[in-house]
Amino acid sequence: MARQGGPSSELELSAGALIVGWQFPANAPARELAPGDVPAALGVVDAVTWLHFSLADARAAHFLANSTLLPARVLAALAERDSLPGASACDAGLLVVMNDLSFDAQIEFEERTTLWAFATPRLAVTVRSHPARSADALRLAVRDGERFASGIDVVARLYELRTEALEKIVGDHGEQVGDIEDQVLGGRISQQREALGRIRRQCGRIRRYFVSDRTVIAKLLTRLPPWFRHEDGERFAHIGEDLAFLLEEVGELYERAKLLQEELGSRLAEDTNRRLFVLSTLSAVLMPMTLVTGIWGMNAGGMPGLESEAGFWWLLLGIAAVGAATLWVLRRSRLL
Repeated sequence: MARQGGPSSELELSAGALIVGWQFPANAPARELAPGDVPAALGVVDAVTWLHFSLADARAAHFLANSTLLPARVLAALAERDSLPGASACDAGLLVVMNDLSFDAQIEFEERTTLWAFATPRLAVTVRSHPARSADALRLAVRDGERFASGIDVVARLYELRTEALEKIVGDHGEQVGDIEDQVLGGRISQQREALGRIRRQCGRIRRYFVSDRTVIAKLLTRLPPWFRHEDGERFAHIGEDLAFLLEEVGELYERAKLLQEELGSRLAEDTNRRLFVLSTLSAVLMPMTLVTGIWGMNAGGMPGLESEAGFWWLLLGIAAVGAATLWVLRRSRLL
């Protein structure tokens, strides 16, 4: 394989500064790079190199800042921790700033992190400030045998892996909403309100954090760099379409959860009203009966029936009659 002086060969990469590095030669098996292999690997002209760094490591930040590996515009974005999503041509390369899922967020979407990438036809450099799920998924995919023909392919694959992770999250939420819908329509409305609120909140976060990438990709496609391959443009077009479809699905899931919350609230209100109606009816029926028992419970002199052996039974009959009369009045008044 032909070699030429690498742009960073003058600066050694210390151990631990590189999270992962791979090189994909055109006619040879891919090989994982150790930090000491990077300067020589950058001089290989017929291979694609992927380097992944963490800004949390001061050694990586020092290497990137003092090497000529990245253009000044990319270094400025890293120095400022610019988290505004974007994708634009930069010094014969592609600068990408993308929101990614935090590696700590498993099934339920809770947090996001920023992933910076600079790609050329022969190089892809990715940098993250916190563990990013898409970059880790890419590392595993490479170890499983995935290969890349250009640095642009690496960035495109990062977008695809992120969309796949989001699709899994949205799919899991869709199943939860379906289960909750069956329970609500079946009359089981015990604890679904909290779950629906959590799903709506997470769908709102996904739309808020990732809707801008749809615009970013659309703008990139309208002004592709001249060195962009035709197949790269088509791939990014598919990425934009998949993301747009996913966001539409998230919006529909949000509305389903909202409608189910409204249905759940309506059923809870109906159930509460029914219980209150029963309590009100009992109160209305028992109030006159309680009045009768209260009067006869005063034990005042001259109370009728005190000396009668059948007085207690006459009193029970009077209470029952008062209750029956109250029910008749309520029915005649159409209050029952």
